[in-house]
Amino acid sequence: MKCHALIGLLLAGCAGHSGSDAAAIRDALTPVRVAAINVPLLFSVSTRANLGATLVPVAQNGPVRTWRTADAVQISTAEGIVVATRGLGDDLMSADASALLRALPAGGGQYLRHTSRLDGNFGTIFEAWSCQLRTLGPDVVQTPLAQVSVIRFEETCTGGDAIFVNLYGRAPDGTIWTSRQWIGPDLGYLDLALIRP
Repeated sequence: MKCHALIGLLLAGCAGHSGSDAAAIRDALTPVRVAAINVPLLFSVSTRANLGATLVPVAQNGPVRTWRTADAVQISTAEGIVVATRGLGDDLMSADASALLRALPAGGGQYLRHTSRLDGNFGTIFEAWSCQLRTLGPDVVQTPLAQVSVIRFEETCTGGDAIFVNLYGRAPDGTIWTSRQWIGPDLGYLDLALIRP
């Protein structure tokens, strides 16, 4: 019961994308608080608005895990790669992460990615991206509970007149601990940090 109350307090104090300051939420994720939580926890920051949120998993469908904030914003990930969002406005409806997930353990590669997003008028825009993944090198990620060794990757994708660059911090076991992932032209990037796997 104590764990559920603490999760509720963290989520209530860190409600996503409704005006929560990212630095204040990050400061609330102390080692003592995180150690008391017995469920996976994800921290998300909208780089465009500097709004933050903590998310907990609410569903698992095969490799896709859906995370949710206290105010019902959802981010779905496949092994740490964002494949959909809900509740953010011009949401990422879907993203095919399969080629990227094959390129990460290989250390890089070139591939196509396909995404779909809302256009603001209840229509769907389908996009194809030519992407290249390259290894940047080793790094260490500091979580509230531990230091984790990761390999940094940079993914550059182009399509039409658009370009975006995603960053990933991946541990040897395949866990993506940190990332900066492009959601769309209106939402920009989300910085994601896995607080508790």
